[in-house]
Amino acid sequence: MSALAGYVVTKDGALLSFAIIANGVVRPFVTRDWIDRSLARIAGCGCG
Repeated sequence: MSALAGYVVTKDGALLSFAIIANGVVRPFVTRDWIDRSLARIAGCGCG
Protein backbone atom coordinates (compact mmCIF):
# COMPACT_ATOMS: atom_id res chain seq x y z
CA MET A 1 0.00 0.00 0.00
CA SER A 2 1.11 3.52 -0.77
CA ALA A 3 -0.72 6.58 0.48
CA LEU A 4 -0.25 10.31 0.72
CA ALA A 5 -2.56 13.06 1.95
CA GLY A 6 -2.10 16.77 2.44
CA TYR A 7 -2.40 20.15 0.73
CA VAL A 8 -0.99 21.53 -2.49
CA VAL A 9 -0.97 25.13 -3.77
CA THR A 10 -1.66 25.52 -7.49
CA LYS A 11 0.25 27.97 -9.67
CA ASP A 12 -2.64 30.44 -9.40
CA GLY A 13 -2.50 30.30 -5.59
CA ALA A 14 -5.45 28.01 -4.88
CA LEU A 15 -5.10 25.70 -1.89
CA LEU A 16 -6.30 22.16 -2.62
CA SER A 17 -6.48 19.20 -0.28
CA PHE A 18 -5.85 15.68 -1.54
CA ALA A 19 -5.72 12.04 -0.47
CA ILE A 20 -4.32 9.28 -2.66
CA ILE A 21 -4.41 5.64 -1.59
CA ALA A 22 -3.12 2.77 -3.73
CA ASN A 23 -3.93 -0.75 -2.53
CA GLY A 24 -2.40 -3.96 -3.84
CA VAL A 25 0.78 -2.22 -4.96
CA VAL A 26 3.25 -4.60 -6.59
CA ARG A 27 5.94 -2.03 -7.40
CA PRO A 28 5.88 0.53 -4.55
CA PHE A 29 8.60 2.82 -5.92
CA VAL A 30 6.83 3.11 -9.29
CA THR A 31 3.57 3.88 -7.48
CA ARG A 32 5.20 6.56 -5.32
CA ASP A 33 6.74 8.13 -8.41
CA TRP A 34 3.30 8.18 -10.04
CA ILE A 35 1.80 9.86 -6.96
CA ASP A 36 4.57 12.49 -6.98
CA ARG A 37 4.14 13.19 -10.72
CA SER A 38 0.36 13.44 -10.36
CA LEU A 39 0.61 15.98 -7.55
CA ALA A 40 3.21 17.98 -9.45
CA ARG A 41 0.75 18.24 -12.37
CA ILE A 42 -2.02 19.36 -10.05
CA ALA A 43 0.26 22.00 -8.51
CA GLY A 44 1.25 23.22 -11.96
CA CYS A 45 -2.29 23.73 -13.20
CA GLY A 46 -4.43 26.81 -12.83
CA CYS A 47 -7.37 24.69 -11.80
CA GLY A 48 -8.18 26.05 -8.36
